Amino acid sequence: MTEKRKFIFTFLAVGIGFALPLLLAELSLRLLPVNAGFDMASVNEKSPVLRFMPNQTAWFSRGWNFPIKTRVHFNNEGWRSDFDYEKNKKPLLAVIGDSFIEASQVKWEESIPALLHGKAPSEKVVYGFGVSYAPLSQYLAMAKHVKENYNLSALVVSVVGNDFDESLIQYKQIEGLHYFNKNEKTSSLELIRTDFYSKRKLHHYSHLYLYLSSNCEFYGFGAIQGKIANLAKIRKNESFGHKVLASSQSSELKRDRIEESQKAVDRFLELLPDYAGLEKNKILFTVDAERLDIYETSNREQSVEKSFFAIMRKYFIKIAKEKGCEVIDLEPIFKQQYLKNSQKFEFDCDGHWNQTGHRTVADEIVRTRVWTDFIRLKHDVP
Repeated sequence: MTEKRKFIFTFLAVGIGFALPLLLAELSLRLLPVNAGFDMASVNEKSPVLRFMPNQTAWFSRGWNFPIKTRVHFNNEGWRSDFDYEKNKKPLLAVIGDSFIEASQVKWEESIPALLHGKAPSEKVVYGFGVSYAPLSQYLAMAKHVKENYNLSALVVSVVGNDFDESLIQYKQIEGLHYFNKNEKTSSLELIRTDFYSKRKLHHYSHLYLYLSSNCEFYGFGAIQGKIANLAKIRKNESFGHKVLASSQSSELKRDRIEESQKAVDRFLELLPDYAGLEKNKILFTVDAERLDIYETSNREQSVEKSFFAIMRKYFIKIAKEKGCEVIDLEPIFKQQYLKNSQKFEFDCDGHWNQTGHRTVADEIVRTRVWTDFIRLKHDVP
């Protein structure tokens, strides 16, 4: 055998030796509930609100051994639901939010929108409109979309820890979302849309890549390939809403970020009734708790004062009530329930609400004036 042939056979043997295990791993992982991610629809002038590609079903999972695994379906309108949405028919109570309302971590029937829909009379409906990473600014665009396409009669908005500063374009930019941008001439905050072209990168079709980058959170691998899919970027502390400003930041920077975020809250609350086409007394907010502080009493004195979320949630609740909107502060509710049964409201491997969290929030919503008025609303179905 010539030296050239030896080299070729050696090269092929080494190549097959590397490729065969990878191929076997790829085929094996295709039989498992790997977190494959969800395809998003394009955002442009014709379709101005970020949502999912309609009529798709995929696995959502967490962890290398899949402690969380859910089969998630997006309906005819691109929202997470096990049934299709009908436009402009029955009176609608809409539940708007980010990944907490998208609720991929739980079965559909365990989510807030599904639980509320099950409690509504047959002549009324409850639909959920949730998409990951949406802040307050995006909720305005979502409310307008719901108003223009459905018979919106009442609105519930879920407010969590990353909704405030991430409404401002200088702090976060994800293609497809709406943000507040400061008009230099008037100093007012204007809502702007960022467009998004729907495409799926070739390596996202590999279950081995998705398993390593998302389930195992092996970010070094993802960095080699380029940007990791958005769903693989979630960090547990961000999901909790504990956005504690770094101690290395100057007091001036902390103060500026808080003041700018408070202006975003003011602008959001000013615009929402018009965007939703509703009176303020038909709008309800649920505001998440500082859940880590509920569980770990030793952290309370140290973290609550420093927590960006603690400052912002207090401000949001105060201003929303002054505006005439109804507010559910989940902190005392979660605290009281946890003291009774020691059940946490999120998963060990994911900071989003678990079944207990969704059920608790839904139970509180049905005790509100907004829900009662919605149920009592008279409407002749055509």
